[in-house]
Amino acid sequence: GSAFEISAIPVFGSTPANRVERAVTYRGATVYIAGETVNDMHWDPLGVFAIDASLQASQLTPGQCSRPQDINIFNGRLYLLCNEPSRAGWSVTAQSTCDLESWEPVALLNAPTFARSFAVTSQGIYVALGSETDSPAAAREATGEVWLNSGTQLLSCALTD
Repeated sequence: GSAFEISAIPVFGSTPANRVERAVTYRGATVYIAGETVNDMHWDPLGVFAIDASLQASQLTPGQCSRPQDINIFNGRLYLLCNEPSRAGWSVTAQSTCDLESWEPVALLNAPTFARSFAVTSQGIYVALGSETDSPAAAREATGEVWLNSGTQLLSCALTD
């Protein structure tokens, strides 16, 4: 038979992550969320990383975002969906950037559960709510709902590539 060698690339820094989620190509890098597998369908987000053509990975620091969940690009700008626990449930926001270094928060909504995914469109930001099996009843009831924040002013980035 034939054999081949696979070289390990340190794509997670020092985090205990074991999977890449929501990868997108942005400004010459692959941007992704490092996750830790919970079961075959679910993962916990541990951080946001970018890896360039030289295979150098670095952890990004997108402001207030302890639970990054999804990544989108709109008008040349990268958006990161973020969830933060709050007294009333979850604060769901987006952080946006043009250069992967300076980030601007985009206020979205307070929800009874976290947002699992989102879409950025010219009509606004659509957010899809999710939950875990051990989530409170109010969170489970809101799971599957799609909310629209149409009051957000979406910025664009100057193209420099």
